[in-house]
Amino acid sequence: MRNGDFSEAASSGLPEGWTNESWLKSSTATELTWAQGENGLGSASIRSREPNDASWVQSVGVSPSTWYRVSAWVRTENVGTERMGAYVAVMDTFFYSEDLRGTRPWTPLVLWVKTGNLDTSIKVALRLGGYSSLNTGI
Repeated sequence: MRNGDFSEAASSGLPEGWTNESWLKSSTATELTWAQGENGLGSASIRSREPNDASWVQSVGVSPSTWYRVSAWVRTENVGTERMGAYVAVMDTFFYSEDLRGTRPWTPLVLWVKTGNLDTSIKVALRLGGYSSLNTGI
């Protein structure tokens, strides 16, 4: 994975290698931000004021029929408890980690993924809410 610590900036102003996506495109619904800390590491944030499915996404090259471990440190504030919270996922699949809801301290989330016979890339996402599971919070 490229720039997994969010330390590098791209000319677009986003973290190098990452894009963001959301079902509701309005900046009043969801704000996706990124910042570098004093230690050089960065952090990405999703703040959904309206129920939404929003994520930071990176396409990652993989080998077919291979196991991969994807992990992230995640914290939440006031994430709704009735829908999918904050989690790590592979887009367009049913592979996802435990989700965090409510207000939680920094917590490691881990996802194991086995690629298919023909897979050469996957889209890894740091996500708040999900398909048919729109949520709010940070």
